[in-house]
Amino acid sequence: MPKDPAMELEYVFGYRAPVLDVYRVGSPFGQRRIARCGAGTISGPQLNGEVLEGAHDWILDGPDGWGRIDVRAHFRTHDGCVIYAQYLGVIEYNEKYQAATRDGGEIAFADIYFRSTPRFETDDPRYAWLTQSVFVGRGRILPGFTVHWEVYRVT
Repeated sequence: MPKDPAMELEYVFGYRAPVLDVYRVGSPFGQRRIARCGAGTISGPQLNGEVLEGAHDWILDGPDGWGRIDVRAHFRTHDGCVIYAQYLGVIEYNEKYQAATRDGGEIAFADIYFRSTPRFETDDPRYAWLTQSVFVGRGRILPGFTVHWEVYRVT
């Protein structure tokens, strides 16, 4: 039995960005969808600013009904720092996901397994803590096919 306290999650920020379009590319590994996102907003107790237009997600759709996400994005904080973000993860293509993406609806965090492991890069000393921590995220879909992520620091 460990004597140290268990790891915990600390909410850092959330962000929203619309999906502008999706391109499909077949490959020997499965169907790949490349989703291009527009500008969005970042808000939270430790990070505020904007998602800069041009983020992409290279999603590999698996025959098991799950997608493997590979997102690259860049943010600008309220005080001018540009941060590169990359995260890998998985998304469950369940019935609620199918309905929301077909009808332009919404999915609650609890309705889908949509998880990631974000990693951040910046040389700005004010945000060095982003490069020195491990993060996890959970996602959902908002009306109009907007992605909404919550990002947590593992303590």
